[in-house]
Amino acid sequence: MPIEDIFDEIPVKISNSHLITAFFMDLNDKGTYGGTGQFSSLELWNSGFFARNLEFVIDSLDDLSMEQAKWHNYQRGLQKQQQQQNYLKKKGEGGRKEEGLEEEEGPTPSNKPLPGQPNKIDALLISNQIDKYCQQINTFAGQSSTKLFLLGTLQKQQH
Repeated sequence: MPIEDIFDEIPVKISNSHLITAFFMDLNDKGTYGGTGQFSSLELWNSGFFARNLEFVIDSLDDLSMEQAKWHNYQRGLQKQQQQQNYLKKKGEGGRKEEGLEEEEGPTPSNKPLPGQPNKIDALLISNQIDKYCQQINTFAGQSSTKLFLLGTLQKQQH
């Protein structure tokens, strides 16, 4: 049996989608792809960067939560002190009227100092820091999503 009878020639047409073609043109323009096998830009996942930024976001959210708790405690203490002063003021006015005393002789509201107001700048800085970390994660996730979309399109064309 001659060798020409073993193999049949089948015409094959290879085509890339427009997205893949544009991607490879972009790689060629950047000098990333020069036939040397450097495909680092096709890497789908960089878990170290992503995990580190997520840890930073979680830590910053904990810090922001503590700042909000400080503010909440300040507001609660301030409200409690104002209620106490209003109560003593009403009680003092009522007692003076019954006894016919002048205003100066009645009980006076508590002269305790107001609790220190938490620094609002800290919460603002932490919020800004969280925003920056989220922007970095969004950029990273956007790049990974684009790569996954391109590979998904390529995989569909192969089947």
